[in-house]
Amino acid sequence: MIPENKKQSFLENEIFKSGESSKPSIQIGRRESWWKLDDIIERIDRAKELPKGRYMECSIGREDSKWIVYISWMET
Repeated sequence: MIPENKKQSFLENEIFKSGESSKPSIQIGRRESWWKLDDIIERIDRAKELPKGRYMECSIGREDSKWIVYISWMET
């Protein structure tokens, strides 16, 4: 969860500046009851290739009037 007063600084992260705008494909937690990625509104999705075979996806949006962040990553 991101406090309202920290949202803008969170969005200044490199993944939001230079990442691709795409919905996440890595959804490790999708079978968990807390994984409600499809329910968030005002949603921003980003994905980014990282050095050394790493890949990251991030989604931020509102859920019950709170800013929620879902982060997924993988290494090859």
